[in-house]
Amino acid sequence: MRRLVGALVAALLAAATLTAAQAASADVNGRMTVKSVTAMSPGLTTPIEVVATADYAITKLTAPLHLSGDSTVIATVEDFELVSGTATDGVWRSSAVTVPEGRVSIDLLADNAAGGTWRYSGVGLIDNGRDVSFDGFDVGPAVLDADHEEVTYHGRVVTSAADGTREGVPHVTVTLVDAAEKYSLASTSTDDEGRFSATATLGRPATVYAVAAANAAYRSAKTGQVAIRFSSFPTRLTITAPEESVIGRPTTVTGRLERQNSAGDWLGLGDAYVRVSEEGGIATRVPTAPDGTYTAQLIPQLAWPQWSVTFSWTDARRGFADSSAVSKSVHASWRSRITGFNASPEPVGVGATVTATGRLLRTSGTGTEEPGSSALVSVQFSTDGKKWIYQDTERTDANGRFTVHATARHDGYWRALVQDPDYLSAVSAIDYVDSRYRTRVTSFNAGPEPVRKGKTITVSGTLQRYTSEWTGWRAFSGQSVKVYFQAKGAKGWTYEGRATTSGPGHFSHGFTAAKDGTWRVTYAGSSSYLAVTGVDDHVDVR
Repeated sequence: MRRLVGALVAALLAAATLTAAQAASADVNGRMTVKSVTAMSPGLTTPIEVVATADYAITKLTAPLHLSGDSTVIATVEDFELVSGTATDGVWRSSAVTVPEGRVSIDLLADNAAGGTWRYSGVGLIDNGRDVSFDGFDVGPAVLDADHEEVTYHGRVVTSAADGTREGVPHVTVTLVDAAEKYSLASTSTDDEGRFSATATLGRPATVYAVAAANAAYRSAKTGQVAIRFSSFPTRLTITAPEESVIGRPTTVTGRLERQNSAGDWLGLGDAYVRVSEEGGIATRVPTAPDGTYTAQLIPQLAWPQWSVTFSWTDARRGFADSSAVSKSVHASWRSRITGFNASPEPVGVGATVTATGRLLRTSGTGTEEPGSSALVSVQFSTDGKKWIYQDTERTDANGRFTVHATARHDGYWRALVQDPDYLSAVSAIDYVDSRYRTRVTSFNAGPEPVRKGKTITVSGTLQRYTSEWTGWRAFSGQSVKVYFQAKGAKGWTYEGRATTSGPGHFSHGFTAAKDGTWRVTYAGSSSYLAVTGVDDHVDVR
């Protein structure tokens, strides 16, 4: 059966126009746009019509003809006449030309008034090719899996002979096409009887069809679409993480990806990818070895990380179901340091309280420092800086600051250290504190009061010392105390004299009353005893 295609496919015309524009002679400044080149009549004899626009007047059109796929010119059409429009935007038509059976391609040459020639290839088609179709086309199997990813497509390309019988079309290219992606999966050629058979690897579900390519004698044809399903095998994952790690430092997480086969056996799934991450964190994509094992280097961000691993076909191999696994929570420690450590007061009385303060900073998973909140910090004491004795422990506040109280018993060294299970050990700088025995003034009195001017004021009291919790407070004899007076309205104190304590620690000294004011005594202390200032006593002088 023969028929003439009266118009070209629009896409083919657009491609031909672009080719023609690029092929214009270099000596022509301007362009010509071929809108269409069509055969006007069905059959082997037909006029050719050209619709075009140009920057310069078209003076002559020539159309070389050749069979599709063959560059040999079989006829040249030169008698085109302008039948409508103008020489720059018009319609040209030739007289009838007779062509052989087959698909005849039309080229075009256009001379212009500027003295140049535009040249175009394959801008039209006189399609007298024979129709073809598929006979007995089949593709299978209809269901694939990861162990069976190939399909076979086969059949026969046929055409109708002059007597109406079906005959095979030899040496035609038959391509299996992915209907969704529009790309070739495999190609083959028909044999002398038009038969073909070939395989294609899919590796996934797809809808396919076959195309018999057109040539000089035959038109193109394609089959209906066939859906190929894909059966996924189950997979499973394991994951193992170290019992101990450090926040911000790489740790190694390992495991294995396995797949099941059609016999139900579990095998390592290699050449795939898994994603490993701390719960809620950024995943690291790592490959599996041939036996399915994987190794991932990750950086813990939390004190008790829980690691997860996932697999899906988008990560590597199609044909396998998704799977995942989660490790148990494992311990990761914070790196930390103690800053600004101080033990005070200095000096401190034996048996009095030493207050140790400082701040704990910890290093986050990104390497920045932040307050080490709610962490256990202990204070230790040493008389020689070598052997340390535990004193007490407190938790840091939200800003990482700590305050620990301890009792001073000797001169010595103080330090703080982190003793929290979620932290690596960290020790502060050492602070030396001098411890001295405490002293105090008791029963202090300046009298009588009131007293007449010129009379004697007696300042008296008792100086005591504290050396241990067993001895308590005892008299401090043989010590010099100084007496000071501050007149009413004055800002400073005036030294008036001194007194020495007796065996029971008592002291007494008389002074001439001159004006209203306040009296006090002080003990200067020593390398072993703390200084002390007694309470003030006001005396009214009249």
